[in-house]
Amino acid sequence: MNMERWSDPVAWAVVGLGVVAQFVLGLFLWYDWAGLDVMTYIGWAVWVPSFALGWLPILVLRRRAGVRKGETYIHTNVLVESGLYRVVRHPQYLSMMLFAVALMLISQHWAVAVIGVAVMASVYVVMWNEDKRLVEKFGDDYKRYMKAVPRANFVVGLVRVARREARQDNTEGGASGAPARNNLSNWQDVTASYLGSALAVATIVLTVLFTNPRAIGWVQYLGLALFVAAGVVFLFHAYMLILPRRRKSWGYAGGLVDSGLYGVVRHPLYVGVIVACLGAILVGQSWLVAAVAVPGIPVMYWNMLLEERSNVGRFGDGYEAYMQRVPRANLFLGLARLLRRYGAQ
Repeated sequence: MNMERWSDPVAWAVVGLGVVAQFVLGLFLWYDWAGLDVMTYIGWAVWVPSFALGWLPILVLRRRAGVRKGETYIHTNVLVESGLYRVVRHPQYLSMMLFAVALMLISQHWAVAVIGVAVMASVYVVMWNEDKRLVEKFGDDYKRYMKAVPRANFVVGLVRVARREARQDNTEGGASGAPARNNLSNWQDVTASYLGSALAVATIVLTVLFTNPRAIGWVQYLGLALFVAAGVVFLFHAYMLILPRRRKSWGYAGGLVDSGLYGVVRHPLYVGVIVACLGAILVGQSWLVAAVAVPGIPVMYWNMLLEERSNVGRFGDGYEAYMQRVPRANLFLGLARLLRRYGAQ
């Protein structure tokens, strides 16, 4: 408890001073310092969701957390597990991390990057202490919530949301009514998810810090296009998983999903991460970036295999038929098959 008393104020001081320093240095003194315009564009693109994650929790907590009249949104009386809080436990703190990353990308100066790393580490300390306080406040309910929802890893969070909903759909009857089969052990599932997320985050950080100053411009813009494509896939998933009541209008009515993006490939979210890794390689044009991004691709493929075994157990013959119809990750083959199916109708 003594450590929490001093670590929290110190962490908040580092966050406050660090964000101000990043903002001033990154936008006014060392803006686009390395001359990598593509990185600057990506930084501004990251800035947008960081703002959204910053203010949306205020609205959610005011409406759903039992905040009494006249008190601020942080004085919660009800544990909120819906909306953004289905994906990560601390979306507002995650927004601070994304904001630091955005300024690192926009500036590309080593000093701004160092300050950004310090800010992110301090935000993590704040989240750690916040979890302890919330365990004291909500007890076993929060401990259960901690096991189900990651602290700030939104990639793992989205995967877990999808798996929880698939499990719930299967409990309610699923698509085929087949009995559940054995899934792979939990440690493999956790290892694959966290290793993939760690490599993805490391790829982004190394792309910021070690982009080749002699990088070929048109290749970087090609990498940026891949980032945009991956971002569209990711935002679509986030929208569908965070706002489930909107799913029906997109064809997501429950059970086995085989329409939309899932009519092209079986694992669009993992394909999006792979596309982002390829984009990072093209943007960074550095051996160090490639050394981290390339291993991320087979790890994502490992995640696909784990997910498929789990889905076969949940959906039975219906999923096996879906596997025969839709490729695992080959976008071109998937589009060709989709067009062929539409032509045959």
